[in-house]
Amino acid sequence: MEELIPITMFMCIAAVMILRPITRKLGGLIEVMTTQRQQVRSDDQTSLRVAMMLEQVAKRLDSMEERLDFTERLVAAPRQQPKRQFQRRPIEAELEEYLIP
Repeated sequence: MEELIPITMFMCIAAVMILRPITRKLGGLIEVMTTQRQQVRSDDQTSLRVAMMLEQVAKRLDSMEERLDFTERLVAAPRQQPKRQFQRRPIEAELEEYLIP
């Protein structure tokens, strides 16, 4: 039984020496994966913020287009309709309407 103690100790030291480089590489890989996930999350937040800003710009552009269309219709309206010319009646005819007989 006492012979197992040095053998076990030798096996543990050998295992640590063999597995240590592998665990370092694995730890580095896990760190890289974690940083990439954090970047993806920050990129998602950035893209979400950009999408919201684009929506606001699109709404403002739609509003400006509506205003421009209204203004163009308002300016073009008198040009499309013929001008009305009122016929004047003589002043005497108008006065007769207001005078009591």
